[in-house]
Amino acid sequence: MNKTSITQLSKAFNGNPVIIPLLGYLGGNKDYQRAKAPIERSWTLSDYKGLNEEQVEEHIRRGGWIGLRIPSGYILVDLDNPDIGEWLRKLINKLDLKADCIKTPNGWQFIFRDTGQVKNQQVKMLTKGMLTVDYRLAGKGYTVLPTTNTEGREWINLSLDGISPLPTWLEPLRQAKEEDTIQIPIRVGERNDILFRHCCRLRDYSQDEEEIREVMRWVNTYLTEEPLGDQELEKLIEKREGYDYTPEKTGSEEERQKQTQADRLYLIGLEADIFLDQNGIAWATFQQGDHYETRQLRKKSFRAWLSDTYKEREGKVLTNIQARESAIDALEGEARKKPKQKIYTRIAHIGDKIYLDLANDNWEIVEISQDGWRVIEGNKDIKFKRTEGMEALPIPEDGDLSSIAKYLNIEDGKDLILLLSFIVGCYCEGPYPILVLQGEQGSGKSTLTRMIKNLIDPNTANLKILPDNERDLMVIAVNNYLLTFDNLAGISPKVGDGLSRLATGGGMSLRALYTDDEEMILEAKRPIILNGIDVGIERHDLLDRAILIQLPRLREGGRMDEATFWKGYYQDRPKILGGLLTVISTGLRNLPNTKVERLPRMADFTKWVVSCEPALCWKEGEFLEAYRENREEIVENVLEADPIAGGLQKLLEEEDLWTGTISELYQRLKEIISDEYYFKKNIPSPKSLGKRLRRSVTFLRQEGIEIEFSRTNRNKTIYIKRLKPSKTVES
Repeated sequence: MNKTSITQLSKAFNGNPVIIPLLGYLGGNKDYQRAKAPIERSWTLSDYKGLNEEQVEEHIRRGGWIGLRIPSGYILVDLDNPDIGEWLRKLINKLDLKADCIKTPNGWQFIFRDTGQVKNQQVKMLTKGMLTVDYRLAGKGYTVLPTTNTEGREWINLSLDGISPLPTWLEPLRQAKEEDTIQIPIRVGERNDILFRHCCRLRDYSQDEEEIREVMRWVNTYLTEEPLGDQELEKLIEKREGYDYTPEKTGSEEERQKQTQADRLYLIGLEADIFLDQNGIAWATFQQGDHYETRQLRKKSFRAWLSDTYKEREGKVLTNIQARESAIDALEGEARKKPKQKIYTRIAHIGDKIYLDLANDNWEIVEISQDGWRVIEGNKDIKFKRTEGMEALPIPEDGDLSSIAKYLNIEDGKDLILLLSFIVGCYCEGPYPILVLQGEQGSGKSTLTRMIKNLIDPNTANLKILPDNERDLMVIAVNNYLLTFDNLAGISPKVGDGLSRLATGGGMSLRALYTDDEEMILEAKRPIILNGIDVGIERHDLLDRAILIQLPRLREGGRMDEATFWKGYYQDRPKILGGLLTVISTGLRNLPNTKVERLPRMADFTKWVVSCEPALCWKEGEFLEAYRENREEIVENVLEADPIAGGLQKLLEEEDLWTGTISELYQRLKEIISDEYYFKKNIPSPKSLGKRLRRSVTFLRQEGIEIEFSRTNRNKTIYIKRLKPSKTVES
């Protein structure tokens, strides 16, 4: 830093300053606003350490900028007007106040001790002293530090012997409006009117009479060209005539009431942490009793909090609903000015820990670390959303995950390993396998699906019907963590593509409701369960992500009535959940040192399960063996039922290498397969054949068929050759 060092900052703020890496002009960036953006999203987390002196120097050398996260106990006041900022700096010196001052290309920044009067980060706020400022709070805001890379930005003052508390006249009054703009100093011809209007404004916002006098004396003394005498000022303060003609009081009584209520609701809303999530949706995190809740701005739960808080503070019920909607519109606008924050559904990976939302009325969560797990109160830094239909998980107890086996209709030991592996895999960061449960009627497919859903992500509608379009599928994914679709008999190509993207992580562009051209991008990555007598998955890319378990029919005498079954399961569920969390903690502890030779498809999932193995009920290596066998079985079954694969095998019986265009291959396969109906329905053109082959190359390779695509001049050529069949799952 060209003006100060981390050591000096530490002395100034009585502790270790958190230095944030900012983009600056790295990577050829020239946009000033982008240059100020933090590189790491985790900078707001309480355990974020920041850069050390050496890292700071290296980052600056590479062209980056650095920022100071506002230290605990301090507040930053930002003025975008350079002239008023210079005037304020001189006034602060004149009043013998101590504040850290940074001159910026567009204005000034002042750091004071936080007095608790500013409840949240706020933009374009009118202060009690008639200035328009922005506020940045400890842990939530930062400032760009002056360095050799930041032209036009420099420290003017860095106090090493204490900083003054935020003065009353710099405390927020309300959101600034266009008519609040004034010239400093206030000229004599405008003085009385401006002072009177501001005095009325202070009363509009329920300021204490003594505080009104204190503020008005300050405004009169320091903002006016020629101050009023004490007696004249007192008369102006006491004046009541004309009060109804202040800017806040113009219009009809209904309009005045609406405006006042909207302003007060807006200020209440700003006390919450207002932000946009990764999908561009506006949320608010606010304190409710002894816990924090995160609610969507446009949902009834946030509206209720806003109305209830208004009633509590004003002593009367909110009657103007339009005022509340106007306040929410303004709050959403504020959210769009801030960096996006990630919001989680049910499970969150933050740093080296995993958090599970129990979704109970106390907003309790489970913190899982390498050392174990514990139930903690929800806080404002870990943002979980609650969706319609989400149900609570029980408070976990010490137990054993394998105790779930007595409720399962699974006879094969390897299938049990695969099922428990899927459950454990729901806690990894993804990609996730797709669990496919098949079996005849009476095999307990739906019951098993419901059991797993109730252990991971319970919902009032635990089993859903698979939608027939990607939009509805994405909506379900955004509002659920574990997706469970019941009684499938087939999957359309488009929905199959959507399921594949969800398993590995992907987004979808949608038109926002009630707009012609506004785009909304939704992103999600989710574990999925599909069940049916014959799920009917034909797409190879979807099956390439699958774990297939064939359930046997329940034997006579082995059935239990529904009430008894679920009573027993729900009694055991706290211990089963506790056992699962212990497994997850083991996985976190082992993951950094876990190595798997020849990782199969879904490598991250595989490595995660292997890291959890010491806490599970099988021997080392049994999961990998079961998983590879399951995948080989899937490949064999798919290719046996695939006419194209059969056609290619017959083609290679005649020659070990076939070369040609996709059109030539299309005609050749039509001759070999001779099923005109199949081609018309499933592969109507050479282009569709090309797409089919590209999705199938992994499966075909495992059956000894290698396909390569190349382009020579303007022609696309396909090479098909026979390999030695391999039963090893491809890395």
